[in-house]
Amino acid sequence: MSGILDREMHIKGLSINWDKIPQGSYLRDIPAISKITNMAFDTPITFFVGENGSGKSTLLEAMAVSYGFNPEGETKASGSYRQEKNSHYDRSGYVLFVR
Repeated sequence: MSGILDREMHIKGLSINWDKIPQGSYLRDIPAISKITNMAFDTPITFFVGENGSGKSTLLEAMAVSYGFNPEGETKASGSYRQEKNSHYDRSGYVLFVR
């Protein structure tokens, strides 16, 4: 990859906009993410490790949606991208990236 492409793809961090998350949302009840406002990624590869139900997938799905991908793993390029209109994955604007 070129140096420019590397810089564009590498996410240096994220912030969670808790003001956009409804008060009754289950996202506020996940201990592993409920206290996060900012998270830095210091290396090009980051691992999310934790027990089942700790919020790993929830955080990654929110990141995918914020980046423009489908949380279920389908891609826009494949033509199978579909996000349900009233999906519980509607987390747009919750996660902001630092590049």
